[in-house]
Amino acid sequence: MSIAAGFTDTILNRDLVDVAWLDYDSDGWLDFYVSSYEFPVNSAVGHPDYLYHNQGDGTFSDVSVQAGVTIRALCSRGISVGDFDNDGEVDIFVSVYRLQRNLLWQNQGDGTFTDVADEKGVIGEGSLIYKGHNIGTCWGDYNNDGYLDLFTPITHHPGYPGDSTNHLWANDGPPGWAFTDYIWESGILSAEIGSAPSWADYDSDGDLDLYWVNLYGSPGQQSWLYRNDGDSKFTDVSTATGIKTWKGTSYSLWSDINGDGFLDVYLSYSGHNSIYISDASNGNHRLVLNLKGIKSPQRSDDTTSNVSAIGARITVWAGDLMVMRELAPSAGNGYGSPFNHFLHFGLGAHEEIDSVVIRWPSGLVERYNSIPVDTTLTITEYSGVEIGESGKQSPSITAFTTDVIFFRDQVRFSATIPEGENARIGIFDATGRMVAVLKPEIKDDICEAAWRPGELVPAGVYLARLLETNAESVKIIYVR
Repeated sequence: MSIAAGFTDTILNRDLVDVAWLDYDSDGWLDFYVSSYEFPVNSAVGHPDYLYHNQGDGTFSDVSVQAGVTIRALCSRGISVGDFDNDGEVDIFVSVYRLQRNLLWQNQGDGTFTDVADEKGVIGEGSLIYKGHNIGTCWGDYNNDGYLDLFTPITHHPGYPGDSTNHLWANDGPPGWAFTDYIWESGILSAEIGSAPSWADYDSDGDLDLYWVNLYGSPGQQSWLYRNDGDSKFTDVSTATGIKTWKGTSYSLWSDINGDGFLDVYLSYSGHNSIYISDASNGNHRLVLNLKGIKSPQRSDDTTSNVSAIGARITVWAGDLMVMRELAPSAGNGYGSPFNHFLHFGLGAHEEIDSVVIRWPSGLVERYNSIPVDTTLTITEYSGVEIGESGKQSPSITAFTTDVIFFRDQVRFSATIPEGENARIGIFDATGRMVAVLKPEIKDDICEAAWRPGELVPAGVYLARLLETNAESVKIIYVR
């Protein structure tokens, strides 16, 4: 199966450590990046990583050379993906072991990547020769400024060169998109073999808290949970919350197991596992979202979403609180990172949500209003109100009436819509897959659109739906 899918003997026989799914070219098919650690094992001899492009037919092609990710042969470990420069293109951070420097691959939007780790200040500290030396890193907007930040628990053996402290790299934002290290002000301690980092708002107060472990060495196998106090300050609440462990876990997986709105955690150990159920119950509110992308006909810039909505960015506004999350498929801890396909937003004491804005992988930006707190929702792309490049949302449309000619070469629409309003019509087949998006011309309150004019539409049953509105807008089309 692996050979048939396009994987070579080379990649199948390497010491591969971590993998991240991403749609780096926004074509609606999930690709993957995999870290190539060292080969032979324990040799400290690194090799270039791999980027495989999804061909959309069940096979993958190795595009590592074309994409530019083979220019450095390092002992890579954890892979973390996220859009650090807010350009809508997913970037890749690679944690590198064996006293070697980190990688930050900036997506150029043309199928290629450029390493900007040194330029952005996340290459790792140490000497001219020895830098970095870490297993994993996690992206997260811990200071709620709308930019993805990085936390890296360092691995540093006493007496060895290389980096010697953890890093809390805050994203400085535009125009440079560089990072500033706040580890010394943060109150976060360091350990010998830091690993398994993860951001999670365990108390649902609206900012991300931090969990990580020491695999072995000084000060012993143990874990830490740091509460985010704001202003890049953190407090160790491991013992107070009951989550303190004295074992070396490989990774953590946060989820609301009992449905009470607070995050619980699954910890994987060598030999056995544990589940810690939160009893925070502090009255704070939350929102949990599941997203479904629509693999639609490609937009004008040849982009479309993947059905898993991986790469989507969600911003929740509630009063003076702004919380941003990205749906990313890798925790980047270097041990085959797990992830949950849901997004948890702590809202603190806020009892109302003003709006939820989703930037889908296709580039479509939609606003959703009137969402209640303390709920779990599934949102499908094209169900909200589109926001244009200016940030102004499209006006609401309150009526959709159609006059459809049903012959296979004459599927036309007309609708009564106020002039100046934005409107698009989505055409779905019987399986629910969007097969066309029509942009009608509006004149004198009448919009007209034709589906595949001059072509024979395949016979069948279709649904026509007016997008970006809460109005009753589904019409059945029978094409004979």
